[in-house]
Amino acid sequence: MWTGANEHTSLKQTLTQSFQVQAFSTYISNSTEPADPSENLKFYLGVYVVLSVTISLFGTFRYWYIFTGSIRASRRLFERLSFTILRTPLRWMDTVPLGRILNRFTADFNVVDSRLCNDMSFGANNMFRLVGVVVAG
Repeated sequence: MWTGANEHTSLKQTLTQSFQVQAFSTYISNSTEPADPSENLKFYLGVYVVLSVTISLFGTFRYWYIFTGSIRASRRLFERLSFTILRTPLRWMDTVPLGRILNRFTADFNVVDSRLCNDMSFGANNMFRLVGVVVAG
């Protein structure tokens, strides 16, 4: 009827179907009357707001924890590398070019400061999503 497949329906059939649907809808509306739609709206809106605030707090805490951990790891790595490099024998300093030493310093700190932090953040985000799906399902 809606797609045009039944274009040959008579007026009598169409009126009969519409009156049956209307009669059935009044029967259903009388049997199941909702209490108050505004109360349902307030309840579901409250649940949505609480979930949104909780998710934003967890997200903020996750990023704060990851970035402070990255800074701590970077400081610890710098202290250990500086301690090791400054106490090496002078013969090693003569054989290894200074550019190679600086390149290792910058490469290691690039991994710890940016890549490791972003990778751990991405992993934590996916873990929270997985927990949310498991809890919701």
